[in-house]
Amino acid sequence: IIYSYEDCSLNSFKLASKIGVKTIYDLTSPYWLLKKRILKEEVNLQPDWNLSSSEVVTEKKCKNKDEEISLSDQIIVASSFTAKSLELFEKNIKSKINIVPYGITHPIKKIITKRQKNDKLKIIFVGRPTLSKGIQYLIQILNQLDFPWELEIAGSIPEKPHQISQKLDLFFKDSRCKFLGQIQNKNLLQKMRESHVFLFPSLFEGFGQVILEALSCGLPLITTNNTAGLDIIDDGKNGFLTPIRDTKKTIDIMYSLYHNEELRMSIADNGFIRATNFSWTKYQNEL
Repeated sequence: IIYSYEDCSLNSFKLASKIGVKTIYDLTSPYWLLKKRILKEEVNLQPDWNLSSSEVVTEKKCKNKDEEISLSDQIIVASSFTAKSLELFEKNIKSKINIVPYGITHPIKKIITKRQKNDKLKIIFVGRPTLSKGIQYLIQILNQLDFPWELEIAGSIPEKPHQISQKLDLFFKDSRCKFLGQIQNKNLLQKMRESHVFLFPSLFEGFGQVILEALSCGLPLITTNNTAGLDIIDDGKNGFLTPIRDTKKTIDIMYSLYHNEELRMSIADNGFIRATNFSWTKYQNEL
């Protein structure tokens, strides 16, 4: 058997098919056609924004991805969202698809940061501040909140903010916004532990490892249905799920978490417990 990953399997799989070796393909992101459709819609919805170079996939690369899938005997994906995206593939490959969620190294001690009544709501966003990650909706949401907040953004982009959007550039200059860039994972986890809410309005994710990381840090999260959220979160119990682009529901949740600390702590506690169901040992055994 050869086990290989998206975008680096083509030559190996071609040879494997000639000599009778079984192929297992690990697809780490949703099917490219769905991603392209969502981004095309987004560009039309957001005329003041540009795609990052990290979001542009060439026609040749898409063709190669399709050939890799065609040459696969089995396909591993990390979420039901990624599995469903493969319904857009030209052939029915449902029988080949296996959903194996990622794991996490879960902390032994539970640490949940309590927020005092008049404290600012500390929000963290993790990922590239680009259209596909929903940074444009995060900005819209925060601009409509009338309570005090502060935001930390952990992630990098190859462009300058103004090359993505003047709105992004202006937002980065807001005193309430702190752009951390790319930081080490241990520092990221510490930032999560010190925050009150993890806001992750991504338009698509193959899984979204930061979801599990946030839960394990006792951090309530709000994410979209286009991530592994549907496989992990019980909406309103251990986190919150919204459709993509649904700023109204997210704003309502943010107000609830700001004004009801008991609710926020309950969500955090339940999220920490939920994360214990996802370990690397379980991932290994399922694989």
